[in-house]
Amino acid sequence: SSGINAKYGGKGYEDVKNYVDVVYRNFPIQNIHVMRESMLKLRNTVESALTTAAWNEGLEESGWLVHLKILLETAKFISRTIHRDGSSVLIHCSDGWDRTAQTSSLSQLILDPYYRTLNGFQILIEKEWLAFGHKFVERCALLDGNPDEASPIFLQFLDAVYQLLYQFPVSFEFNDHYLVTLYDMLTGGKFGTFLGNNERSRIGLAERTFSIWGYFWENIEKFLNPEYGVSSRQLELGDPGSMLEVSTESRDIVPWSTMYCRYDITRHTSDQGSNACGDK
Repeated sequence: SSGINAKYGGKGYEDVKNYVDVVYRNFPIQNIHVMRESMLKLRNTVESALTTAAWNEGLEESGWLVHLKILLETAKFISRTIHRDGSSVLIHCSDGWDRTAQTSSLSQLILDPYYRTLNGFQILIEKEWLAFGHKFVERCALLDGNPDEASPIFLQFLDAVYQLLYQFPVSFEFNDHYLVTLYDMLTGGKFGTFLGNNERSRIGLAERTFSIWGYFWENIEKFLNPEYGVSSRQLELGDPGSMLEVSTESRDIVPWSTMYCRYDITRHTSDQGSNACGDK
């Protein structure tokens, strides 16, 4: 398992014998190399599948939805442990800037409606991804990033956010166009917000580049969710009704067609719940 591999590599493993009154849980979220191969298979399927049968076969072979399922199961466990049991949770992976950022961010989205607002989501990314040291240059192959270190970790996080938006369409202030645009702007290199692998490498960039957040606020009408219906009371921290009861059943985790199939009009569907991008 990933936990055993981390143990022998001297990373991301805790021996419960060293602690008192601690429950240890290991979730099999795979490493960056497995996720990279999974995304490559998904993209090949999008580009080559000519029938629904071929699409379904390729989607299953890619394992992408299974990886999303495990990621959401992990975030759900963290959220329920905090909310239901009133317990603290220590999260870490092998290095601490990939799976840790994913699960910490998702659990906060599930727990706190503030992070489902435009302002809150911006803060969530700034503190859990940018300040925490996710290696955007490496993982997104920006500038002089090492191709061997590239992996769709942040894209996978955005896909998981889409799954939450799909399940709870009135609970998010932003729409999925916001998520797609965020990824496009990140990889396009037009803004300096995500350049660098850590805060130190971004020193001085704010004075020399444009911020992606400024673009979103200037064009906010494009990214607002018209179905958003969270009350001001629900935005208060600690509201017991604020946690999302996420389903991790396979039938409730769907392909993000507006991201992966958007350039093929013969595949794109307006039905977010579709389990295929459509026949050619």
